[in-house]
Amino acid sequence: MKRAFALLLVLSMMFSLSACNTSDAPEEETADTPSGETIKMAAIYGFTGSGSQVATSCQNAIDLVVSNINETGIENFGGAKLEVVYGDNQSTENVARTTAERVLEDEDILFCIGAGSSALLIPMLPVTERLHVPVLTNNSGDSITEQGYQYVFRCSDKSGTIAEFKTDFYQWLGDERGYDLDKIGVLYVDYDFGISAAESAEENYTKIGTIIESESFPADISDMSALITKFKASGVEIIDFTGELQNARLFFDTLDAMDYHPLVIGGGGGMAQNEFATGLGDSSIGVLLSCAFTVDQKNILENDRLNGLIQQYHDTYGMYPDENAMFALEEMLVAWDALESAAEPTREAVRDAIAASQTEGFTWNQPVTFDETGNNTGASWVMAQWKKNEETGEYYLSCVYPEAAASSEFIDPE
Repeated sequence: MKRAFALLLVLSMMFSLSACNTSDAPEEETADTPSGETIKMAAIYGFTGSGSQVATSCQNAIDLVVSNINETGIENFGGAKLEVVYGDNQSTENVARTTAERVLEDEDILFCIGAGSSALLIPMLPVTERLHVPVLTNNSGDSITEQGYQYVFRCSDKSGTIAEFKTDFYQWLGDERGYDLDKIGVLYVDYDFGISAAESAEENYTKIGTIIESESFPADISDMSALITKFKASGVEIIDFTGELQNARLFFDTLDAMDYHPLVIGGGGGMAQNEFATGLGDSSIGVLLSCAFTVDQKNILENDRLNGLIQQYHDTYGMYPDENAMFALEEMLVAWDALESAAEPTREAVRDAIAASQTEGFTWNQPVTFDETGNNTGASWVMAQWKKNEETGEYYLSCVYPEAAASSEFIDPE
């Protein structure tokens, strides 16, 4: 752990970029840019409501990259500056569509990123398709790229692929660490990305001989005791959990209250947020989850542009970017490259440039490349554990699997 952070520190000094100023994100205000010709983008998240923490970390990432772009301007368009129009979907599905309609009616907006969750993005897609606004997202619900839309591009992988990757990891846990795989419980939030992950889990985990106990819960659940009691009574020793931040907090609080301590392997954005670790404190150390990437992957530590951007984020905001922020950074890098290669400053030209992306992103083994559905064929997963830098007191997600990406050792959770 110390070796990995020593390397981060050295690379930080070598490659750190200049820090930028932060900005607030009230609805439909624009980020400050120098005077002169500008190109607009939109960023739509739940700046109020349950998604506000995701929105804040994504806004930080967006503002950081916009600051870097505007240092020299977009050379392809004569040094034009990039301006951000923020929209607040209030973390509510029935507001997501109207927010998109209101924000994206501005014809000067060439592309959009968002929206905080699959449930918030899906209502936006008919709007972005009708208006021909390319949208970059990390929301992982399978249906996002399965409805024939031509203007949505997902940088993450489908949630349905997580279980296949986790199956390999479970097999490793059994073979290398001696874990009993006789019973795996699957607990998931009952909207698109959770359902996709659960369906794939039931298909894949049986390949290694596990007995599946599967239960769903609504996103606004306030009491998980009945669900946890069922798992405990069934003798489940490993729980595969998929949910948002508030769900993850309730889940772990319930486990503690019931003095039930199975091995938990998480998925979904909830357990990957910095607020999850700071809320649990040292109890988060060793918690396992699947995610798209971590700040200490080998490929990132060895890449000047990527590691420099992460260190700039840390220097600017006093913390390392979580998975949501890293996705926003990556989406902005894809957009930046697209703006520098687009034939003209139009929505259709930017869409075509995004579709042709070969951007080197944070994924450990492939650049960001999109298939005809808008899914990133270069996306993959890693297994991570929450760890703590004893020198700084910071909690961070560390990649522990696969070996080709990992920079630290797996620790058996207590």
